[in-house]
Amino acid sequence: MALDRGRIARLFRWRRREARRSPRTAWVAAIAKFLAVLVVALYPWAGLATAACTVFCAVVNTADAVVLPSAPAKMTYELGARSAEWRPRVVVRNAVTGTTLHSAVLQIKRSWYIPLVVFVALAIAWPLAVRWSSALWIAGGLIALHLTSAICVLVFALRAGVVPSSGGVRAVVETVYRVLLTPSLEYALPALLWLLIKTLTGEWSWNRLLVVVSARAR
Repeated sequence: MALDRGRIARLFRWRRREARRSPRTAWVAAIAKFLAVLVVALYPWAGLATAACTVFCAVVNTADAVVLPSAPAKMTYELGARSAEWRPRVVVRNAVTGTTLHSAVLQIKRSWYIPLVVFVALAIAWPLAVRWSSALWIAGGLIALHLTSAICVLVFALRAGVVPSSGGVRAVVETVYRVLLTPSLEYALPALLWLLIKTLTGEWSWNRLLVVVSARAR
């Protein structure tokens, strides 16, 4: 049977009109996508914690080699006995003798993995318009989250004396570190960052939200 192009065109026009008329349906679909990504990414898959620790150690070791190439003490991030618990090991060694000066265990699930997963889930559920600048915005958001999660690394470096600083700088960093450890902030921070990106790109308007709320209040 021959295809009726006119009928198909009318069908697509009707579907576009229905999509415009039912924003609630679009929101339900977006929320479903968001939750699906979170469930898959946060499910305790076998080997996920160790793989995440491996990626984290590789990224931070590379950044440390670039930022502090000639530091008197060398910070190395490596898999330890508690890598399966999202806890890689960081060791500070003398750059000349290799003697271990300090060591500690980091918790990267709350400070690094969950914010990245939430940010990616938001980008999938409520994506930006398809254009080159969208990729730059997303890359900038991921870099900002990496810098935020690096606060815990910086705190350890300050405490171990790898990075020299004044008392005021250390106090500020310690305060920011305690704020970042606030419960549920690992979900709120990437959400606020994505909302900021949507606002700066003009794809979200607070005025539009106020109009909708005021119209429903009537």
